[in-house]
Amino acid sequence: MSLSADGAGWTPLHFAAQAQEPVIVEELLAAGVSVDVPDGQGNTALWRAVFSYRGDPAVLRLLLAAGRRLTRATLASWRTA
Repeated sequence: MSLSADGAGWTPLHFAAQAQEPVIVEELLAAGVSVDVPDGQGNTALWRAVFSYRGDPAVLRLLLAAGRRLTRATLASWRTA
């Protein structure tokens, strides 16, 4: 499950990860949201969390514990974190 994406392909998990909101990320994951859904640029919620990292690893830990694959190429041929 990924819930609805916006025009750029961002799901609620992308937004929560980018905003570094561990409570929301945890609730979305508990609801069964997939951590591997890419946005319109091929970036996952984990990539968004790493991109916006502010020193608290809570969101990163939640996404990693949820089984995020670490070796996935983005549409720009970069490796996601």
